[in-house]
Amino acid sequence: MQIQPNPAACLVAAFANVSGKKIEDLIEKIGHAGTQINENNKNCVNPYIGFHIQEIIEACHFDLAITEIMPAYADLIDIELPIGKWDNFQERVRSYLKQYNGVLVFLSYIDENHSPVYHSVAWFCATQSYFNSATNRWHTLSDKDDCRIFWIVEPKGE
Repeated sequence: MQIQPNPAACLVAAFANVSGKKIEDLIEKIGHAGTQINENNKNCVNPYIGFHIQEIIEACHFDLAITEIMPAYADLIDIELPIGKWDNFQERVRSYLKQYNGVLVFLSYIDENHSPVYHSVAWFCATQSYFNSATNRWHTLSDKDDCRIFWIVEPKGE
């Protein structure tokens, strides 16, 4: 597994790890390392411009399926509505995590002010675990993880 080369490269590192591409090659195709300071965020914990998902799609020619972990309507109602053949959205997401490799996006709070920061990791369905390129560690998903998005990158072969 590859380690992210800078604090702003978790998204590109997660896609590189799950797809088997080299991080350096993706960064070269995208044309920047993500470390330019965003002037609007220069006093924040994470002041970098980072990467946008569209840059990664265009540079790598990925076909992605985006899975909302918490559908937009979920905060507006007290009941869970069925989604297709699944009784609720958690069941749907668990089904996808069992079948597909991809990139999970977490919301983290990493400083004393509880500033929110998004962090991306590579998910592997065969091991039901994710690789965190910032810490060089493997983890299993827990209820404490605040997952927001799952980008399906590579279907599991049957």
